[in-house]
Amino acid sequence: HGSRRRRPPRPAGGATGVTAGIIRFHATNEAVNLQRIGLTLTNTASSSATDIVQVSLWDGATQIGTATFLGSATSATSTLSSPLLIPKDGDKDITVKVDLAQIGVGQSGTQGALIAVDSNATVDSTGTQGTGVSSGNTINATGSTAVQGVRMFRSLPTFAADTLSSSGVGDGKLMRFKITANSAGNVG
Repeated sequence: HGSRRRRPPRPAGGATGVTAGIIRFHATNEAVNLQRIGLTLTNTASSSATDIVQVSLWDGATQIGTATFLGSATSATSTLSSPLLIPKDGDKDITVKVDLAQIGVGQSGTQGALIAVDSNATVDSTGTQGTGVSSGNTINATGSTAVQGVRMFRSLPTFAADTLSSSGVGDGKLMRFKITANSAGNVG
């Protein structure tokens, strides 16, 4: 089977809880209680900290932390609400969700910005850190991530099924739908 690259999701500015990526953590040699996660805004050619109101981190359906990129900073750290156990030789996937800034006159969001939030382990060796369960030693994360991210727009088209007239089958119409703009504004 061939593979094809999927385009990043396209949420509207002002959207909250938008999944921007998933970061996988792996513990070798011993289990680790992860205590903080360092993040970096990696697509700064297209986006900036002002495009993001807040970042939240999730272990499945449970929110485990938040982070905010302040001013023009491209790094942020989240101290987790409670340590997250990564089993020895096991993985833990953390979902990164963003609340996007509004786009428009006087708003800080940028039309078309590609928001990518990654682990900052390659930038700051102590940004993502935990404690070894057996040794009690401080464990710093290594490795890198490259999330696809999300591209934000002021408004998006909304597709909806529409009703067929009673003569729909007779005139060869099998489906009818309408396209409108969402509540954020017009779409050209």
